[in-house]
Amino acid sequence: MGETLNKSFKLETSLFKLIDLVLKILNNLKKLLKALISKINPGILFNVK
Repeated sequence: MGETLNKSFKLETSLFKLIDLVLKILNNLKKLLKALISKINPGILFNVK
């Protein structure tokens, strides 16, 4: 019982780490996209938030 609980806890922890990583990547992509848009057309930046 204790071992399966430990395994699921490890799985949950790695899942949270994975989600955190994905969110960081998405956040960076959003920043990159905003930077690209502002270089192409600064006027669009105010509409995209």
